[in-house]
Amino acid sequence: HQLGYHGIAFCHTAFGRLKPERDDADKTLPWNQLLPSDADVESQSNFGRANSLGMKVYRRLNIVIEEVSDVSQMLLPYT
Repeated sequence: HQLGYHGIAFCHTAFGRLKPERDDADKTLPWNQLLPSDADVESQSNFGRANSLGMKVYRRLNIVIEEVSDVSQMLLPYT
């Protein structure tokens, strides 16, 4: 691992309420654009995938709360 790093995270930032059509991870940070098509399927998990250098690659969501009511929308089950 160059420079001592063992992981990398690509981030998407959402402002206010989450919208599936806009903020879905597979739309904003699709794996096929973050990793080569020959990525090792055995090293994939819900929390990241390994690239050809053995580094873990993660997708991360940053949420900027604009209204207090947005917090309950994120914590309650989606219907």
